[in-house]
Amino acid sequence: MSDILSKRLQRSMDSLVFSDSDKKKICMQLRMKAAQKERIGTMKKRIRTRRIVAIAAVCIMVMGVAVFAAGKISSIVSHGHFGYDYKTSAKLAEAAESNDLEALPGEFSNGFKLAGGNKEDVEGADDSGNTVSTWTTISADYKLGGKYITISEGRMPDGDPEGAADDTKVINGIEASYRYFDYLFAPPDYEPDEETLKREKSDSHFTISYGTDEVSNEHADFVTFEKNGVYYTIMSFDGVSKEELFTIAEELIV
Repeated sequence: MSDILSKRLQRSMDSLVFSDSDKKKICMQLRMKAAQKERIGTMKKRIRTRRIVAIAAVCIMVMGVAVFAAGKISSIVSHGHFGYDYKTSAKLAEAAESNDLEALPGEFSNGFKLAGGNKEDVEGADDSGNTVSTWTTISADYKLGGKYITISEGRMPDGDPEGAADDTKVINGIEASYRYFDYLFAPPDYEPDEETLKREKSDSHFTISYGTDEVSNEHADFVTFEKNGVYYTIMSFDGVSKEELFTIAEELIV
């Protein structure tokens, strides 16, 4: 608010009386603030939803075929909050340790710093939709300028990975794999046309991920690895280079 309006508001508050002019200006300011918060909330919800469905999709690709007595995992659903559960590295570390996972750092040498993290409950289902396995992941967003990366860690079921990696790098005896994907994010009731279904079957770098509010096409880069039984996924939708993702993997592994 301007200084003039602030002084008028103070005078009005002192007497608990608002002029019609002040009421209009105050209401306008409040509407503007509400609209700004709504835009921010929508943006965060979009980032969060996109992250959840993307991690679920890459789990299938990295884990591949995992078979249990109840059946084979063919789909994954991840449940989490839109807001951050943990806003400090200390709280994030507590959550990781309580779920038998490694503590994620507060920042990396290339400048990415913790924005916030979440605990997510994951369910693996068979073709009939029956849950055959459950596990917990801890995910954290890191920000540098206008770019984000997300790191997710969890003790996923072992399986046979589907598809070859686009590049690999051995770090301290651990193989880290790089992959890229083109996502078509869509609402749960979305029905793809024949051309899109054909592409999903023929293009190993293309996948449809259901769970967003609207249809969108986005590119993502991933580096994944397994350390001491914990599977890590490092991903970005913001054009973070393969080399930068490998650098982050190195700091998590060493």
